[in-house]
Amino acid sequence: MRRTRRARPGGGVRHAARLLHGRAGGAAGRLLDRDPRPDAIAGVHSGSGHNILAAARRHGLRVRRDLLVACVSEHPDYAATTPPVTTVSLRPDRVGDEAADLLIALINTRNGVHRRRLVQPALTPRRSTRLPARRRNIP
Repeated sequence: MRRTRRARPGGGVRHAARLLHGRAGGAAGRLLDRDPRPDAIAGVHSGSGHNILAAARRHGLRVRRDLLVACVSEHPDYAATTPPVTTVSLRPDRVGDEAADLLIALINTRNGVHRRRLVQPALTPRRSTRLPARRRNIP
């Protein structure tokens, strides 16, 4: 686990935690037991978003208001969770295409082929990482 400090809208700094490895359900629960409690958790495997949501419920936390949640996943089910979870896709389809292209280029001994390829991850922002709107006091 790595802890970072980040500024929050409206001032102040809170701790954020990134889940680096291990069982997400247990690890997320342990993170949420800490003082200070993180205000955001990003899971690094496909199932971690579900586990983090479950841990937040067990701790009585409201996602968006008390905890922001994101995970690395290509799974479309995260669009239907409550709330929908922000995901980052590492684009394995594109990585596979680039790897196949490089392999074919090597087999065919093509010259001038760039051997380094960069595949940009794809961010799908959803409600789990959007802070709720603040209500204004209207006289």
